[in-house]
Amino acid sequence: MRLLTLNIWNYTPPWPARRSLIVETILAHDPDVVALQETRHDFRFERGRSQGQQIADLTGRQLIEATAQVYWPWPRVDEGLTILTTTPPEETAVVRLRRLSGEKADENRRILLAASIRCAGRLVWIGNTHFSLSSAARQANAGEIVHFAHEHPGPLAIMGDLNAEPNSCALQVLQNEGLVDVWDAVGAGNGFTYASSQPVRRIDYILLRDLVAQRMLLVGNEDMDGVYPSDHCGILADVTFPGDSLS
Repeated sequence: MRLLTLNIWNYTPPWPARRSLIVETILAHDPDVVALQETRHDFRFERGRSQGQQIADLTGRQLIEATAQVYWPWPRVDEGLTILTTTPPEETAVVRLRRLSGEKADENRRILLAASIRCAGRLVWIGNTHFSLSSAARQANAGEIVHFAHEHPGPLAIMGDLNAEPNSCALQVLQNEGLVDVWDAVGAGNGFTYASSQPVRRIDYILLRDLVAQRMLLVGNEDMDGVYPSDHCGILADVTFPGDSLS
């Protein structure tokens, strides 16, 4: 199973050019599941059709999306998460993550969007999330991801922009529950994902439970005429069930 996660940087211009590069990346690597963060509905673009829907239509994927933060209820402007799959999901779930009152850096609503898909006859839960800019909120939300993991045993992949570096408390919470960072498992180099033009931090992740990373790479780290797909690099990983090998 091939997984891809990418924060698409909402409608930051030039969106049509960046959309084309995102679509080209998906079609070139053909992942089974794509987790996208910062996807928006915005009445000023595409008649309000979501960015997730646009990318799904252009790549022929199944669309799963959920709103996290509403900026304007009408005309509609909101931001959330998108999961794209090559086959219909068996089940979906949305978990609204807690906001910490009084935390200035935790102003936006955060969620976990999850879907179960069938791979080689087995169900795998895929979670997509985008953590807060607040360190305290990230740690709290990591605990909520752990709670979701406890309620959904078996193979699990958590993907997304965690806004946290590998030695952070939030990552420790997740890894202490047995979620394995694919970069630690099979990555090479520093794995920096932000910013795509001059990467200096690793804040995007694919974390696995009861799945084995076989190989991974960064995508979206090359520009086309000065334009990058996003301000983040994406992470692409090939994973298998324990004991299996890539075909």
